[in-house]
Amino acid sequence: PNSPGCDLIGRVVACGSLASRYGIKVGDRVVSLRIDLGGCARYVELMVHNLIKVNKTVNADKAVCLVRSYMVAYRSLYRVGDKVLKKGDKVFVTGANGCVGRAIIELALLGGAAVVFGASDRRHHKMLSEMGASPLDADCENWLTDVYRGMDIVIDTVGSVEAAREAVKWKTGKLVCVGLTQFLDDEDSSPEFSCMPISALLATSKSSWFMSQTVFLDLFGDMERLIDEYRKDM
Repeated sequence: PNSPGCDLIGRVVACGSLASRYGIKVGDRVVSLRIDLGGCARYVELMVHNLIKVNKTVNADKAVCLVRSYMVAYRSLYRVGDKVLKKGDKVFVTGANGCVGRAIIELALLGGAAVVFGASDRRHHKMLSEMGASPLDADCENWLTDVYRGMDIVIDTVGSVEAAREAVKWKTGKLVCVGLTQFLDDEDSSPEFSCMPISALLATSKSSWFMSQTVFLDLFGDMERLIDEYRKDM
């Protein structure tokens, strides 16, 4: 049967002989991500180097939010691309009402951003305003005029890659693409390859290789390659 869930937290019940090299032992409380789902299962098998220890004083729900939503937000603002968030910067995030979008707003304001614009459906605008963001309409045809070439950091969580790039300041700003929900939620999307719409794969390739001042943040790939950096940031 299918078991959903890619965010997971629990205790180590068994481990191999090499686990001690990574400071992991039976009984440790750990958090991790599982790209092929299964996080909601009672028992999950993971590579030991992908585990991050979590203090027992941290609530499980907060720890899981940290390892994905807030790590995406933090890395987008501070780790990837040539631009690092600084006091007075202008930040724009699409899909601002989502869990990653809200984490970005929170961390950007804590980091001293002068203004954080958030694009979302109008029914979420009150919530975004209460968080301290400046809400914009979800349709890129409506929000682009407000942010055109004026943003220091743009974080696209929905896949509006080309429009989001137009919001970036020339030479000094950056666009970080972290999501493709507009392609994954579209029932009339293009044919699939490896369970992904081809349109989503094209958007990923474009943002990764063919657009200046732009980077695609692959959370799972980054966590695999840069686990020590993740542990430090956590």
